[in-house]
Amino acid sequence: MRFLGLFIILILSLFVACSKNGKVEDVEIVENFNKDAIGKMIEIPEKNYLIDATEITVKQFEECVKARKCQKKNFESVNMNHRWYKYCNYGTRNINRPMNCVNWYGADEYCKWAGKRLPSDEEWAFAARAGKEYKFSGGDNPDEVAWYFKNSGDKELTVNWTLDAMKTNHNRTHVVAAKKPNDFGIYDMSGNVWEWSNDWFDDKKEKKTAWGGGFYFPADVVKIVSRGGDNPLFSNAVFGFRCVKDKK
Repeated sequence: MRFLGLFIILILSLFVACSKNGKVEDVEIVENFNKDAIGKMIEIPEKNYLIDATEITVKQFEECVKARKCQKKNFESVNMNHRWYKYCNYGTRNINRPMNCVNWYGADEYCKWAGKRLPSDEEWAFAARAGKEYKFSGGDNPDEVAWYFKNSGDKELTVNWTLDAMKTNHNRTHVVAAKKPNDFGIYDMSGNVWEWSNDWFDDKKEKKTAWGGGFYFPADVVKIVSRGGDNPLFSNAVFGFRCVKDKK
């Protein structure tokens, strides 16, 4: 797939600091990402829906907040003392990173405001597989397609997964569309952030499903088959989303 030609290179000085609200604002020396993929929807072959090519970014979500259709209670509910609060992207200059720290209701609000909806489990999984039998969305090598425990921090980790290793290495989200897309042209369906779906995870309907794993999990948890669930009111730095839209 000739995706490299679509990339832009944003060259900036190395800067890592905390914003006034205590969140981390950092800009890598070089961030390679397909800027044109943001806001683009991918038509899924032989299906009746389209899906966002990327996870919804902070910049996109800000428009919903400005329109007063996305309520702060659904994305600013992470306790400031929580260990992952500083990696919440809203309110920082990390505008091309996933809108994280958003609960299911906040994701649902955004998608409806944008004239879309959250995907079903079946829709998300089909789009992630993209007609292939890869372990991860886009290939069998997680480093090519996913941000996860090993590669999402200041340096590449060679140790086994531990919370202390992540904290020391400042594991965090990264800009969308910086990794290789899958065969449908969809980015980051493995890793970066868990993505909310519209379906219930359990028969008691207490938890909503989330897919794809996130930046602080090992490779086994960012496989296509990785399906989790949590209280729809829950949010932290590893939860985000993307939307789908029915064909007309």
